[in-house]
Amino acid sequence: KAEAVKAEKKREEEEEEQQKQLQEARRAQEEKRRREELEELEEQERERQKQQQRSSAMAPMRPEEYQKQQNTVREVIDPVDGRVRLVRGTGEIIERIVSKSAHLDINRQATRGDAAYYASLSSKKR
Repeated sequence: KAEAVKAEKKREEEEEEQQKQLQEARRAQEEKRRREELEELEEQERERQKQQQRSSAMAPMRPEEYQKQQNTVREVIDPVDGRVRLVRGTGEIIERIVSKSAHLDINRQATRGDAAYYASLSSKKR
């Protein structure tokens, strides 16, 4: 009888262990499924945002948006000749009114920049 009780107890312990492993496997599957669903939702959200950006890019601007863009002016340094240019928000280049001496200085600097740029190009070809 003692052996039968031991065997029964051992069988119950094995069944409990199998139940625990089964529960662990189910939890792991559920967690994996949730992660996949979350990734899918995130991908859908990214796609929705892309679509929204595309549709807003294709839509005409409101007058307020256009005025806001036109009123944005920034200074941009031209990497080729070193000139500083005023650029409006739409990409339009704006002329800056300067004195004659400032104009000559700007042209001298730009000429030096052009010369240095083209000299670097010709030295690379050799």
